[in-house]
Amino acid sequence: MLSKAIADYLEWMISAGYADSTWNNYQRALDRFEQFVQDEQLVWDDIFTWKTLQGFCAQVKMHYAGHAVRGLARYLFGQGLIKSPIYKEPPPLPEVFEDYVRFYKQTRQVGYLQIYRVRSTLSALKDYLQDQGIGLKDFDVFHMDSFLAKRNASYAPETRINQRSVLRGFLRYLYQERGILGQDLSALIQGPPAYAQSSPPKFLTPDQIQKLFQSIDVLHPKGLRTRAMIHLAFSLGLRPKEICQVSLDDISFPQKEIRIPDRKNDIPAILPLSRPTIKALAAYIAWDRPKDPGHRVLLCSTHPPYGPLAPMTVSLDIRKSFQKAGIKGSAYWLRHTYAQNLLQTGASIFEIKEMLGHDIIKTSRKYLSVHTKLMREVLFDEEI
Repeated sequence: MLSKAIADYLEWMISAGYADSTWNNYQRALDRFEQFVQDEQLVWDDIFTWKTLQGFCAQVKMHYAGHAVRGLARYLFGQGLIKSPIYKEPPPLPEVFEDYVRFYKQTRQVGYLQIYRVRSTLSALKDYLQDQGIGLKDFDVFHMDSFLAKRNASYAPETRINQRSVLRGFLRYLYQERGILGQDLSALIQGPPAYAQSSPPKFLTPDQIQKLFQSIDVLHPKGLRTRAMIHLAFSLGLRPKEICQVSLDDISFPQKEIRIPDRKNDIPAILPLSRPTIKALAAYIAWDRPKDPGHRVLLCSTHPPYGPLAPMTVSLDIRKSFQKAGIKGSAYWLRHTYAQNLLQTGASIFEIKEMLGHDIIKTSRKYLSVHTKLMREVLFDEEI
C-alpha cells in the first residue's frame, strides 16, 4: 500500500508542476523511507507519525527527507487515507488547558490543523505563566497584553488574528464555564474578529460558473466525483467539511431533498435538490462511487480502502477545477456565490443565515457587501 501511495504522490507532483530537481530528490527520499518502514516492520497507522519521521531523518541524514515524507503525509491526508498530517506531537498541557481543548472540539467544527494551533497558543500561554510565576487566577489585562505582544512579535497578521481568537475563546471559557477568572477578559482583547472579515466575500459570475462546469472532464477517474462536489457547494452553499460528511442516507431522490445533520449552528437542515444536482449525484453513485466501500459516506477516495474524503481533498479538487477553468478562487467562492444568488432572489438576511448554517447573524451580514444592488436598497431604500 505504501508503494502505491508513494507512486500516486510522485505522479501528483508532476501534474502539480513541481520542478524536476524537487521531484528527483523526493523520489530518492521516499524510496529510502519505504525501505526504512520495511526494516522497522511498521504497520500503516504507525508510519506517518512524528516519532517515525524523527527516526527516519536521523538515519538517512538527507536535508530534504523530512519535507518529502511530510509532503506525502499531507497528500494522503487530503485523500482521506490517513487520520492527520505529520505534526510535532505537542507536550501535555495542564488539566484546565486540556479541558478547554476538549470543550473546543465539542463546540466547533474544526479540523486537526486548527486544534494544533489552539494547543500551540495554549502551550505558549502556559510557558508565559510559568515565566511570570503566576497562575490563571492572577492573569489580568496587563499580562494579557504582554503575552500577546511577545507571542505575536514575529507572526504575520493572519496568524496574529488566530492567536487573539484562541486566547479570546480560552479566557471566555475560564470566566463563563469554569469561574476561574473574576471578569471576562476576552472582551478586552484588542483587534476584534471583524478585522479578519474586512474583505467582502468573493463570488463567481454566471459566465465563470458556466466555464467551471464545462471544464470538468467526466471521463477522468475523479471527474464525476468533482462535479458532484461542485454542485453541492454551488447549489446548496455547503462547506467542504459538510460536503465530505454527506451520506447516502441523507439523500432522498424521490423527495428531491438532502439532509445536512451537522452544521456550524447545530441546527440540522433539509435542503431542496435542484435537477442538475440530482443528476450529478446520481451519475457519481452509479458510475464512479465504489460499490461496497464499507461505509455509507457519499464521497469516497479513488484508492483502496476507499475511505471517506477529508475536507482538504474537497477543497483541493475544487481548486484544481477552478485552475483548469482559468479562475482564481477557492471552494468557498461557490458558497459565496450561493449567498449571492439567494440575495438576488430576495431572500432576507435571516433566511440566508439559516440556509448557510451560520451560528450568528453577524457572519451573514457580510454578504450584503457582495450584492451592490441590494446593498443600495438596504442603505438608501432605493428601488433599482
